[in-house]
Amino acid sequence: MPPTYDVKFKTRCIPCQVEVRYRDIIKLFRDEDSRYRYMMEIVKMLHDLARDNRDPAPVVATRIFRFLKSESGVDDPYREEKHIANMEGLKLLENIEQHVENMETSIRKIDLLSRVVLLGNSIDLGVAGYRPPSIIDLIREIENMNVRGRLPMIRKKRIIYLLDNAGEAVLDRLLARELIRLENEVIAVVKGGSFQNDITVNEVAEAGLDQDFSEVVSTGTDAASIFLDEVDREVIELIRSSDLIIAKGMAHYEYITEIEDELNVPIIYMMKAKCEPIAEAAGVEKGSYIILRKRI
Repeated sequence: MPPTYDVKFKTRCIPCQVEVRYRDIIKLFRDEDSRYRYMMEIVKMLHDLARDNRDPAPVVATRIFRFLKSESGVDDPYREEKHIANMEGLKLLENIEQHVENMETSIRKIDLLSRVVLLGNSIDLGVAGYRPPSIIDLIREIENMNVRGRLPMIRKKRIIYLLDNAGEAVLDRLLARELIRLENEVIAVVKGGSFQNDITVNEVAEAGLDQDFSEVVSTGTDAASIFLDEVDREVIELIRSSDLIIAKGMAHYEYITEIEDELNVPIIYMMKAKCEPIAEAAGVEKGSYIILRKRI
């Protein structure tokens, strides 16, 4: 099916938001009365946010997640899950490094590492009904996975690398290393506060990001993507002055496709299409791995 690039909030985004936020409520509130009350508040918020406005799903999700954080007094609801994901990511990093080094393959290294970081995007707690594969399954899938699109050969560029989930971000180190070996500067951008299980400035050292990226900067906000009205101005200018953006995950795709003209920078989206609206927008089957190049 042809891509539409229309990623505004869809009908099917409503039950997804309800289910994912229900998981947050179960985690944050112990008694049934509180859970019921906040579930009703979320349904009302969804109605109000979506009634007159078709914001991208990351904008809606950010507002509701902030509400739950504020009401519960818990500033990072998935802190422990992110820690576990990073630890598992570090184990997987070691296993995959050895696996990649020992592979006899005709796949060029940049393509191989692209597959690794795309597989990392399977680690996601933010999509209703989606369950990530095991480490063993991930390693088995590297050589056989079907990827729509490929990374071009990139040399001597300043690259902004927008990271996504904890655990996944550990694997992004492998691609960053290779890009730096090709004489690129690779600057990782992480969130300044918690949004679901996304990597934040607080997990940079734990995930070892400072070891393999040229620099790591914070957005200064807990927004799901680089919301232009929230991200630190210095970071937005850094992004606009770059030669290339690599954006990992669906939230960045959903939001940035709305502001591509304002950024005016070549973009490569890398993700697994975990839901129907994203698959349709990208012109692929649900579950597909995608490297989508825009303005290149």
